[in-house]
Amino acid sequence: MSVKVFSEKDYITTEWNGGKTTQMYISPKNENYGERNFKLRLSSATIATPISKFTEFNNMDRILMTLDNKIELEHGEHKKIMLNPFEPHYFAGDNKTISRGCCVDFNVMLQRNSYTKAELFHNGAGQFDLYADADDCFLYVYEGSYKVITKNGNYSLDASQLMHLGDFSAGKIIRSNIHSKMVVCKINW
Repeated sequence: MSVKVFSEKDYITTEWNGGKTTQMYISPKNENYGERNFKLRLSSATIATPISKFTEFNNMDRILMTLDNKIELEHGEHKKIMLNPFEPHYFAGDNKTISRGCCVDFNVMLQRNSYTKAELFHNGAGQFDLYADADDCFLYVYEGSYKVITKNGNYSLDASQLMHLGDFSAGKIIRSNIHSKMVVCKINW
């Protein structure tokens, strides 16, 4: 099992036309976001303008989750969706996408056809089991803190930290208080 914890000192923050985006993880490690040559990118962005045009990413699939406020997404001219906090939304990165509303989001970008399954979810339970049903698992703490218990050790995760578990066995996640919020991303390659 491999475990790596990332924090704000490891992240790269840049501007986009709707606010700021913070890259927390990119794979392969030395790939370049600007050149669009990555297989996986995890980020959190602020959508700070009431109407924003998303950057298009050819040959990428995306999963987007708002972490605080409801927003409306429009793909093309006819497909609109209201996205509530902590609901994942899967869409093609090359869609022409407009958002209405402001929020902080969590964003997963995957090179199309490089993976067999990807899921992003929030578990609001005070404690939950983490099953080893994926090749890679990422835990992102939006608020508060959590304890992650695995057979290889116990870990503490605080707000804004991202944990990557590779080749992991089942574990348990326990939140520190009722206000703690975490999202989980699992990927099978």
